Amino acid sequence: MKKILVTGSGGAASIGFVRCLRKSPEKIFLVGTDCNELFIHFSETDKSFLIPPANSPDYIDVLNEIISREHIEFVHAQPDVEITVLSENRDKVNANLFLPRKDTIKICQDKFRATQIWKRKDIPIANTVLISKETDIEKAFEEMGSPLWIRAIHGAGGKGALLVNKYEHAKAWIDYWSGWGKFMASEYLPGANFGWDGVFKDGELIANFTKQRLEYVLQEASPSGITGTTGVAKIVERHDVCKTAINAIYAIDKNPNGVFSVDLKENKEGIPCVTEINPGRFLTSSLHFFYMVDYLLPYLYVKIAYGEKLPDTKLKYTNALLIRGLDTKPKLINRI
Repeated sequence: MKKILVTGSGGAASIGFVRCLRKSPEKIFLVGTDCNELFIHFSETDKSFLIPPANSPDYIDVLNEIISREHIEFVHAQPDVEITVLSENRDKVNANLFLPRKDTIKICQDKFRATQIWKRKDIPIANTVLISKETDIEKAFEEMGSPLWIRAIHGAGGKGALLVNKYEHAKAWIDYWSGWGKFMASEYLPGANFGWDGVFKDGELIANFTKQRLEYVLQEASPSGITGTTGVAKIVERHDVCKTAINAIYAIDKNPNGVFSVDLKENKEGIPCVTEINPGRFLTSSLHFFYMVDYLLPYLYVKIAYGEKLPDTKLKYTNALLIRGLDTKPKLINRI
């Protein structure tokens, strides 16, 4: 029996990952860890352990104690902060990891740095300016007009995201976040919003999935209308979205391994533009899609990590709509 540790196990993404493995054709012993003493109670693993935050000096040692005690063979992380720490300490973790290269993770988790690479390699993106000083805001409005999309260079869940129409609003927002040198301004992309997930092995794309986000949970409570938690999404077949996502990954890593998820949004011409790549993890709502439509990409990813024969993985439902909300189980509507 495989023994797998899933970090951030009390969070929605890791819960989705665990549910996917529960639906796999083999029984897997799952151990969860979380640094939140309250959220850990949401964990659906066979065993759960409270651990220090990833930025704690004891994080790796505590993780290794659990790995030893529970005879863990493989570790999967969903939270970006844990992916970063595990990546940087991969030679110290006493279990297998199936992560992209260190440099790939560093570049992808720096949204501005990644944007500059895509720009040089002609990957469709929004025009973007790094905001280090007040004149950079003026430059952004001059080059891209109004409105502008302001967001943090590092972080997930739409961290620091705000749509602004005036210089004063942008300056006040960056002041509030102490974000000078840590935020960027991009042209507003008004079109459809997509999420793409893919699993790679030695540079080859093994399987992928594309969805279109239609609504966010509690979007009315966010100034940007984006909360980082997709409320309604549908499966789509968009070859242009898929091609752009793949090209964006290869622009950073010519030989990718593991999981990559890509966020894209259409510009005013309807061209899907890459806004960020999330290395080493699946998108949260994608994971809940996966187990509900039996498209078990996490199980495929695990089989690759173990070096085993890959299962036949096909997406059967192409018209499915996923609906998510607070304190409810996700609902799937198969629209014919």
